[in-house]
Amino acid sequence: MAWHSTRSREELVVALTGRVQLELQSHTGRVRTVRLSAGQSAFLPSRVVHRLVNRWREPATYLYITGSCR
Repeated sequence: MAWHSTRSREELVVALTGRVQLELQSHTGRVRTVRLSAGQSAFLPSRVVHRLVNRWREPATYLYITGSCR
C-alpha cells in the first residue's frame, strides 16, 4: 500500500491472517513502525500519514475500516 492519510477520517486496521507492518510518518518525515499479527489491531487518528507493508514470505490479509465523527 502506498503512503496516504485518510484526511479527516479515523481508521482501524485489523490483521486477519499473517503479519503486516504498519508504518507511520510524522510531520517531520520520521517513520515509526508497528507490527501487527493476526488478531491484533491499530487505531489511527485522522490525518496520520501511513502505509501497510508485508515484509514476510507468508501471505497476510487485513481489514481496514474508516469513519468520521461528526
